[in-house]
Amino acid sequence: MGLFGRGKAKDPYGREALIAQNEAMVAKAGAAAEREAAAGRWADALTFSDISLQAVLMLARFEPGDPRHVHGEAATLYFHASVLGRNGRVDEAIAAADRAAELYRRLQPHNPGKYNQLVADADGRAERWRAELAGDAAPAVEAPAVAAPEEDVADTYDSAAEILGDVALRLLDESPLSPEEARGLLAIGIAPVGADSTHARRARFHNTIADRLSVEDPDDDWTVERLRGHAHDFFVKSSEAQETEMRTGIGDYGLEWARTLLFLAKGERESADADDTYLLEEYCGWLAGVLGQLRPYTIVDGPTAELVQEADAFLQEVGDW
Repeated sequence: MGLFGRGKAKDPYGREALIAQNEAMVAKAGAAAEREAAAGRWADALTFSDISLQAVLMLARFEPGDPRHVHGEAATLYFHASVLGRNGRVDEAIAAADRAAELYRRLQPHNPGKYNQLVADADGRAERWRAELAGDAAPAVEAPAVAAPEEDVADTYDSAAEILGDVALRLLDESPLSPEEARGLLAIGIAPVGADSTHARRARFHNTIADRLSVEDPDDDWTVERLRGHAHDFFVKSSEAQETEMRTGIGDYGLEWARTLLFLAKGERESADADDTYLLEEYCGWLAGVLGQLRPYTIVDGPTAELVQEADAFLQEVGDW
């Protein structure tokens, strides 16, 4: 059972939730960076590596001094150094490798046998890049001086609501996020999801933006409802495509889909004309189908049982739809 199967957190956008989001971001973006690097797509590898690094740095701010995050930052920087070098940004590669070695040195007292070797490897990597700079070969690309991501975000946006509002408009227009919007999401602890992601993940991303927007800008009901409508559409596509995530994670994604449908159906019942019940019937029909898939989980998972009970009661209230 995934995190969503544990019910609503008491503080879903507090410190613990943001830590969990960034930990997931580190793992997913790091794996994507390694995959792109293995395929020789170094520009894409750099994009994912940078996302993973920013998430690691965010974790270090939440829990300063935690050895796990010190190690995570060092390991990410060690890989990041190679990716920077492959993209011709040798000066930055040296700085990343030096920083990795510095962090590994902090951890040496905890496990000398392990970290002595890691320090040596990071130092060796920095020395190789220095040797390249000292030779005739110049870096392939000179990296322009850029502001730190959090500074860029502060210059572009005044609040989380502005970031979320801009991202929501992009999603509703089915347009790709701009670099500024992606950095803005990272700054508030949300991992961007690309158009090449599975339908199930894109559905979840729409719901994540809707959840946060409903907190940051509670008056923007229209945008939140549209985002959840799009999330439902993506869940339908995921189901029709028989995506592995949906088939093997129905207890997780199915629970979220049911919540989305219940939200949409309730809103439609409140606003629809008596003679125009098409959408209400559509949402209720899908909801009944998803509930059928979730019922086995009600035996072992309390939050799922509560949601199914609430949804069943709603469907009975609606009556003959």
